[in-house]
Amino acid sequence: MFKNFYKNIVPTNLSYNYSILIKNINDLKSMYSFLELGIIGESVLLKKIPYIKIGVGKREVLYHGGIHAKA
Repeated sequence: MFKNFYKNIVPTNLSYNYSILIKNINDLKSMYSFLELGIIGESVLLKKIPYIKIGVGKREVLYHGGIHAKA
């Protein structure tokens, strides 16, 4: 059941790019209304750097996807 459910969020048969990332983030927000979305900055290529906040509480954890595709 869950295997097919998750398959619909992030396509694995496409070359992943920024526009797909933004679509995936917005799709997640539409499925999970408790998510908070925002922009934390801008890249050197002038693309907005999004964040997703999950949950509430005193403890904070940062998950960073430090992937750099351009040399």
